[in-house]
Amino acid sequence: MNLEVHFIGHRGCRVDSDENTLQAFRMALENGADIIELDIHKTKDNKLVVIHDKTIDRTTNGKGEVKELTSAKIKEFRTKKKGFLIPLLSEVLDAYKTKLNFIIELKGENVREPLIKMVRKKGLIDNCVFSSRDLGELFLLKSEMPKSKICYNITKGIGLTLNTLIKQRTIPNQINIINLDAKLINNDIINLCHEQDVLIYAWNFINCTKPIEKIKQLISNGIDGVLFDSCTDMALIKKWKNSVY
Repeated sequence: MNLEVHFIGHRGCRVDSDENTLQAFRMALENGADIIELDIHKTKDNKLVVIHDKTIDRTTNGKGEVKELTSAKIKEFRTKKKGFLIPLLSEVLDAYKTKLNFIIELKGENVREPLIKMVRKKGLIDNCVFSSRDLGELFLLKSEMPKSKICYNITKGIGLTLNTLIKQRTIPNQINIINLDAKLINNDIINLCHEQDVLIYAWNFINCTKPIEKIKQLISNGIDGVLFDSCTDMALIKKWKNSVY
C-alpha cells in the first residue's frame, strides 16, 4: 500500500463537468484533487490553450482546428454541455498555482518552447509535470529544463512501447513517471517502476464497469497516482483511503 497516492483530476473532472475548463478544475479541487491533468495546443496567434483535441468540434459549439484559430476567436465559443469558455494555459496556472500542482500534456504542434518560457516566467517548474506520448519530445524538454519532471504516457507511446519496456526491464533515467491505461497495469509493472525509482500513474477509468473496485485494487497494490474521470469517484476513494489507511 502506498500512502502517498496522488489524486489527479483527469482534464479536471471530465465526467461531471466540461473537460479542461476552469470550472472542471475547481470541481476536482473541491473533491480532493492535489493535481490536475490538462492538455495544451497552440493557437494561430501563438497562445497556449487548454484543450484535448486538435479541433474544437467535439467539446464546443464551434468548429475548426485550434492552430487555425486565434485565441480571441476560440473565446467566442462555449463548451457544449455547460457553456463554459476554453481557457488559456496562463489563466489556469494563475487561477490554481497556489492550490494545485499540474500535469501538462503536450498535445499540439510547437508547444514545447512557449510552454517552457511560460513556466519559467511564472516560477512554476517545481509545480508542473510535463507529459506526452512522444518520448523524444519529453527528452528535448528535459534537456532544455533539466530540473523538470517528465511523465511518459506509454499506453500509445512513441519511442518506447510497453512491450519493449517489459522485455528490456530498463526505464530511461530521464523519465520520472510512467502513465499507463489502468487495464494494462499489474504488479510486475508497478514493481518494475518502483525498482527504478519511477512513479506509475493509472488512467482511463471512464469505461470501467467497476471503477471504484479497480481503483481500490490499484492503490492497495502500490500505484502512485490515479487520474480520476469522475469527481464522485475521487471523493469516495479519498474517504475510503482515509478511513482504511
